[in-house]
Amino acid sequence: MKDKHNNLTFSRELQQPFMSWSLWSLAMDMIKQQLLKSKLPSLRRRQQQLDHSRRR
Repeated sequence: MKDKHNNLTFSRELQQPFMSWSLWSLAMDMIKQQLLKSKLPSLRRRQQQLDHSRRR
């Protein structure tokens, strides 16, 4: 009985960080998408400048 209880707490402790990590990665993806949407024109402009400097 004691082993079973330990296994339950152990699995719960394992699941907790994983769930928070998946939520964190999901939030980061959403933030990245928002940043990309807001920065897209400036990023594109910067990329064109890089291409021009490479051609020279």
